[in-house]
Amino acid sequence: TIHDVQELYYPEFFTPNQRAYRAREYSKATKQSSHIVVSYNHVKNDLMKFFQVPAEMIDVILLQMDNHWVCKMTQNNLIDLKQYNLPEKYLLYPANAWSHKNHDAIIEAVDIASQKGVKIHVVFTGNFNNAQGELLKKKIIDYALEKQIVIMGIVDENTLYSLYCSSAGVVVPTLYEAGSFPLMEAILLGIPVICSNVTSLPETIGNDDFIFDANDI
Repeated sequence: TIHDVQELYYPEFFTPNQRAYRAREYSKATKQSSHIVVSYNHVKNDLMKFFQVPAEMIDVILLQMDNHWVCKMTQNNLIDLKQYNLPEKYLLYPANAWSHKNHDAIIEAVDIASQKGVKIHVVFTGNFNNAQGELLKKKIIDYALEKQIVIMGIVDENTLYSLYCSSAGVVVPTLYEAGSFPLMEAILLGIPVICSNVTSLPETIGNDDFIFDANDI
């Protein structure tokens, strides 16, 4: 099984060694496999296009979501979020600070709205302890948005579940995604969600009224 070939669309997000490794090992894997399983049609199409894998060699099998962690949560798992001093109304984006996750777009959009007198609050969760995370933290400070954008970092499942349930909605602005767990989790929990118009996201959300161009701030 091959997760995705993001490096062919956004090579700048990968080091030369990472790109070389993927090119070598993915080519070897597709040639040596008698069958390949992927999670989404766009990955199948990419393997056919870039690695010349015959369509009949690839099956698309969506990840089983009825046993996902959010399906096991109940009211008993909700915690009091007052300790975090979060704004009363906020959007949630749970994603590690990786370039393709496109946190930059949210920061810039919040800044533009703020200049127009519209105060939008956003909560980020995920690992920000990397170079990209430090750049994002600096950007938030440079834009003077510390009171509007909160970085909570990695949180446990009860906290994340509570953040979902208390949010005004979830936004997923990613530039590339084999499949988005935050999008699926919001759908499973019945939380309002919008997402970018890339890869599997439009197919997952199933309604073009709630997708947007992630390159259009």
